[in-house]
Amino acid sequence: MFSIFVVILFYSGGVASQDEEILDGLVASQSTTVDGNVASRAIDGNFDTDLTRGSCSLTEGNSFNWWMVDLGRLYSVTTIRVYNRADGSREQLASAVVNICTGSNNSSCIQCGTPFSLNDDIYANPKIERSCSAVSGRYLRVTNTDSPVQLCEVQVFGSEPDICALGNTCDVTNGVCNNNGTNYYCGCNSGYTLKTDGESCTVDLCFDSALNNCDQQHGYCTPTDTDISYKCGCDTNYILQNDNHTCLINACSNSTLNNCDDTYGQCMSNGGDYTCACLQGYTLDSDGFTCLDFDICANSTLNRCDDERGFCVRNGTGYYCGCNPPLYTIHSDGFRCIPVPQSKTFKLVNGDDACLRGGVKEFRSRSLLYCANACLGIASCTGYHYAGGSCVIMEDSSEVEEYCYKTGKTYIVPPT
Repeated sequence: MFSIFVVILFYSGGVASQDEEILDGLVASQSTTVDGNVASRAIDGNFDTDLTRGSCSLTEGNSFNWWMVDLGRLYSVTTIRVYNRADGSREQLASAVVNICTGSNNSSCIQCGTPFSLNDDIYANPKIERSCSAVSGRYLRVTNTDSPVQLCEVQVFGSEPDICALGNTCDVTNGVCNNNGTNYYCGCNSGYTLKTDGESCTVDLCFDSALNNCDQQHGYCTPTDTDISYKCGCDTNYILQNDNHTCLINACSNSTLNNCDDTYGQCMSNGGDYTCACLQGYTLDSDGFTCLDFDICANSTLNRCDDERGFCVRNGTGYYCGCNPPLYTIHSDGFRCIPVPQSKTFKLVNGDDACLRGGVKEFRSRSLLYCANACLGIASCTGYHYAGGSCVIMEDSSEVEEYCYKTGKTYIVPPT
């Protein structure tokens, strides 16, 4: 039995050098496992070729047996070095084949050198090499028919492949292919720009100012996805005009470029021109630049406060609304005034419930008498009659109806 040890060699800049081993991240697998001799033992870095000492992998001897290691990425493999088992059954290596594959399912495989055979003198030297002629692949696969795959260590030598040389879809006329080791990306020759498909190249109308009419002094040109299109833009503090290529200074970008009131006003850009506006609480003077203070609370048409139940208070450049206490308070909208809930307490003048005894005693007001009788549930009293659970003013009365409730001998008028 022998194992596989993988070595991929690089320069510091990412190009292959010599004799540098890559071991991290390799994942090994095999068709079957015998006596705990798992696939990972073939990439454990131990070159011991004695199976009994636990550093070799071993499969069953079925009709088709395999061992595979995932190199983690695509490589251009040049040489494979296999270490055969030395403690017995060495002949089982004969007829084994090494393939370099791009897929893990034995797809797109190329055989690396000739199959192993007795002519490799496997009895005298456990180390055997095969040249792979820079075959590109990610998976190293050792297969054997009717005999077990027994491996102790295998070293794989190679480099980052030229992905572009393996086939690419970049523009063959005006484009270039760039290899980044694991994949490739397309670019374009000078004077051309890459289209959104990431492959095709179109004329870069922005490459030569003669090909576009963008403002060359204060603007820039951005190519689009077609051969005859581009977009113009403007530098900071400049605004693109309606002609879509001229750039004029944005006078609002700097207070030194406009005459607007920089304390209480603001500049409003209007293409290559500007207009001035004022903050709330100020009005624009006839000169079109100066902002004049005015009392926004002095004119009810200029604020939303309740001028009947409340008042307006200036607050810097704005205002806020208040309400007349204690009867009113501000609504949640911040403008309207609503009544404050209040309770009025009245007591009977003589302390007795006159209507209960059939007579009418003098109360301080007709409304109090009405309220008291309503709460007492009296069927009739002077000027009132009982209807639907409350005393109602007679038709000839102009007094506003009130509702109350009884607490002992105190009658409370709830808020309306």
